This record gives sequence, C-alpha cells and structure tokens, in this order.
Amino acid sequence: MITCHIMINGRVEPLPMTLPAVPTIGSVIAKSADHKSEHYLVKCVEYVNGHDTVNLHVQPFPNQISAVNAVDGFRNSR
Repeated sequence: MITCHIMINGRVEPLPMTLPAVPTIGSVIAKSADHKSEHYLVKCVEYVNGHDTVNLHVQPFPNQISAVNAVDGFRNSR
C-alpha cells in the first residue's frame, strides 16, 4: 500500500490516503467507495527523493456525480 498526501491548491489535506498503487495523471480517486464521498482528479504526481510517500496534486469534486459530469471518460463516453 502506498501512502499519498492529497494537495488541493498547494495545501496538504490533514489526513493522507492509502492506495494499492500510485495513480497516474488523469486518474479519478476517492477516499471511500461511497458515491457521495469526495472524489479527486489527479493533476500531478509528485515524488520526493528520500520519502516513501507521494504527493498527489488534485482537483476536488464534492461527489461522484460531479466528477462524472466534469471529467471526460470517467463513467461516460464523452
């Protein structure tokens, strides 16, 4: 499992996220399987030499429906 720090507008979210693999740019991730939970579009993956964590610069969405409407190819055929 990989520990990832979520960064929104240059600020680190207080709780890190643990993921099975490092996501790629363009991936949509969520803190839980609940469709009402906050979802994130990964904009940048930042590795820091000497650290075993990854910083994910993201665009937040309040829920899965908002992410579907805004991100082409995420659960839609646009």
